[in-house]
Amino acid sequence: MRVSLLLFLLLIFGLISCKKEKCDSTKPIISFDNFITFADTGNGFNTAKLTILFEDCNGDVGLDDDNLEPPFDTASQYYYNLKLEYFELQNGKWVQLEDLEPPFYYRIPDLTPEGRTKNLEGTIEVSLEPTYYLPFSNYDTLKYSIQLFDRELNGSNIIETPEIIRPDF
Repeated sequence: MRVSLLLFLLLIFGLISCKKEKCDSTKPIISFDNFITFADTGNGFNTAKLTILFEDCNGDVGLDDDNLEPPFDTASQYYYNLKLEYFELQNGKWVQLEDLEPPFYYRIPDLTPEGRTKNLEGTIEVSLEPTYYLPFSNYDTLKYSIQLFDRELNGSNIIETPEIIRPDF
């Protein structure tokens, strides 16, 4: 009887310890994975690919193309749900360049999972084309800060790329 109780308790403990941690954050969580540059392939531009990892506990990342009602209309700050802010190292200080046209903003498609479990984990890859830097700049070092927004307008943590050196300097 004691052996059975001990085995039962060990089995219960084993099942509890193998249980995945509950995901209960209302905000998406992102982390930097990679930034790969590609040399000019004859079109006069250098492109790049940014890869970030993300987790979202309630599965509300992304927007459908036809989701244009406020607060996701084209005039809203939430039309884009992935924002890369551009910084240059100018005279030893990081300076954010604002109001870039076009901005380094992107609209991630709806990623809502099917089924009961809404926890999302995955990779987002962004192609920075036609170029990943400002060709008219006099500075050679840049970086991006990155933030993801879900449909409840919750902003993720803000992450940064490592320093990136422009190829034409």
